[in-house]
Order: sequence, then structure tokens, then C-alpha cells
Amino acid sequence: TIRNIWLLVALLCMCPYNYHIFIHGIMTMINTPASSYNQPYQNKSIAFSIDKLQQHAEIRELWPNNWEEYKRLRLEWLQDTPEAFGGSYEQENEREDREWIERLAKPDRKTMGVYVDDKLVAIMTIIQGLVFPDGTSDMDYNFLAGVYTDPLYRGTGTSLKLLDTLLDYTKKHFPARKCLLCVNSKKYDALMPAQKLYEKAGFHIY
Repeated sequence: TIRNIWLLVALLCMCPYNYHIFIHGIMTMINTPASSYNQPYQNKSIAFSIDKLQQHAEIRELWPNNWEEYKRLRLEWLQDTPEAFGGSYEQENEREDREWIERLAKPDRKTMGVYVDDKLVAIMTIIQGLVFPDGTSDMDYNFLAGVYTDPLYRGTGTSLKLLDTLLDYTKKHFPARKCLLCVNSKKYDALMPAQKLYEKAGFHIY
């Protein structure tokens, strides 16, 4: 259909060439009031144990006042795994402080992170809706982006716990049926752990 063609075009615009597109059926409530967007999660924070490292962690929402630690981790991932993300370290490092603050203040997205000893070690962002080339949008779809975990905490279940929590938030607050994300298939071997994470959470290749 025309709608599906537009959806494919929008996905290709959001996901660079050589990227796999994953989709997850999240079956959210359809008529969520607009006033609930980007509102605090019902659980202010979620504590859990990282058994492999014998450490206690906590999942929290990120707000504009968290911009400095968010910036630190985002710049870290662009140095650690640049092929997995859009943009470059140089471009991001030149952003003004207000741009980082505004990014975490946008009402159409929610960013959550994992803290260990009050240090941010993992982040993920859900973006509401897909914007098509003609300027219209489709609120039946959300987009998962900005997924990064400090190398020390990979393979510990930390990322899956964060992803499950963010998807749970999405079901309650963002009116969409499915969630999409992109994985760079050109770097398939390096990003295989990421693909396994998404598949474990219920995503499949679109």
C-alpha cells in the first residue's frame, strides 16, 4: 500500500544504507493522553543486581539536568563504537550546552539510563512516531535510538533490563503499536551482541 511505501521511505531516511531494520510489536494503548508524554515513570527508579559483577545498579530517567553525564557517555560511545551510530565525535563534541539540554527536554522522546554507584553506564532513548518525507507522521510507530552500554557492563544483563524497562514505559505512555530500530549490518560481527540483545527482547528483522 501507499502507507507501507511511505513507511519504508521513512525508515531508509532514518537508517543509513547497510543497516538492518528491526521491529518489535509492543501493543501499546492507542488513546494515551498527550499530557502523559515524557512524564515521570511510575517507578522513580528501579534497583537490580548485576550478579556477574556483584554490583547493585539502578535504572533512572534522564532529564535536562542530567545533560553533562549524558554528554559524557554519548561522546564515549562515539569514540568506542563510531560505526554503530549516526554522527561523529567531532560533530557532537562541538554542540553547545543548550543543545544537550534541549535533547533531553524534548516531549516526543524518553531517555533512560543505568547507574552504578551514581555513575551513568548505559543509555537508551525511545522517540515517538515516524516522520515521513512529506512532513506527515505516523504515531503507530516508535523508534529506539542512542543505545549504548559501557564495555565493562556488556554481557551482564544490564542492557536487557534497561531495554525491557524502556519498552514497558512505552506501553504506558506512547501511543504506538510497534517499535523500530536499526543495526549496522556492514559491521555485523562487531554488532552481533547488540542484535542478540534485540532479538531476546522480542525484536525481529523487518
